[in-house]
Amino acid sequence: DHPSDKARYSFIVQAPSKYKVVSNGAFNGSKDMGNGCSEWSYSSSIPLPAKVAVVGIAEMEWKEVGTTQ
Repeated sequence: DHPSDKARYSFIVQAPSKYKVVSNGAFNGSKDMGNGCSEWSYSSSIPLPAKVAVVGIAEMEWKEVGTTQ
């Protein structure tokens, strides 16, 4: 695991609906799974070192403030 070793990442996370999920990359959407869980999808088109590819799952407020290119 060296910082020069990079890869593109996609994360699909299923979590209880009371939680929000954040991650590196573009937010591709979320959907209610109908079983008390939601599924969240993120993907990164830019290669990242493994040590900075992260997923956060917690009870939090979701507020979109803008987008980046």
